[in-house]
Amino acid sequence: MKILIKNIQSFHDSSLLADSKPDFIDTIRWEKMQVLKNEADKLRSLASGYLLDEMCREMQISKPLYKYGEKGKPYIEGHENFAFNISHSGDYAVLVYCGGSNVLKSPEAFEMSTDYALPQAFGIDIQQIRFMREGMIKRILHEKEMLPAGLSLEEENQYLNRIWSIKESYVKMTGEGLALDFRKIFIDFEKGIVSAKNCEKAYFCEYHGLTGYALSICSNKPFFADVKECVQIIE
Repeated sequence: MKILIKNIQSFHDSSLLADSKPDFIDTIRWEKMQVLKNEADKLRSLASGYLLDEMCREMQISKPLYKYGEKGKPYIEGHENFAFNISHSGDYAVLVYCGGSNVLKSPEAFEMSTDYALPQAFGIDIQQIRFMREGMIKRILHEKEMLPAGLSLEEENQYLNRIWSIKESYVKMTGEGLALDFRKIFIDFEKGIVSAKNCEKAYFCEYHGLTGYALSICSNKPFFADVKECVQIIE
């Protein structure tokens, strides 16, 4: 497993948002970018395209043709068994995929669920830490989920954002998206497992290397904990 992270600020003061399409962006993404009004939205889309290009170059996939499955999950034509997923929030775009040989030598920021085999289906979510109002909290907590005792307001808010990120990565893995009620998804932090009625369970991990963000990955198959690859591409 490998995670790629791109800070969108590295694109500022560049010509990448000019009229000419950069080589690393596919035509469809470039055309969709042109209708975006907010510059930050354009930069996040640009960074996502950059990470997809980096992934394909490393996996030696030339001229990828992106398509979407029945539930809207993206795949590359001719490489349907190649698992990947992408997300963005705030200043970052992130991508997870199965493959590659580089190993992170300092994995202290990685919190893995347990030791297992390499996963084949992914969901990833990055969430810029935001204040959760009472109404939002009631819409994301399972009836068995309780906030740990003794948390400060800041710690409680960070914990809630972690829950949101894990559940978001779960529904992206299943392909259900926000159609699946978060209140029906249960996170077992002790076992590192996410589950929902009538849906497959997932194994999750969290990356704590980005201050002010919650970043989570879910897979339908357990992780092999020795694979701790995280490349942060900041130019």
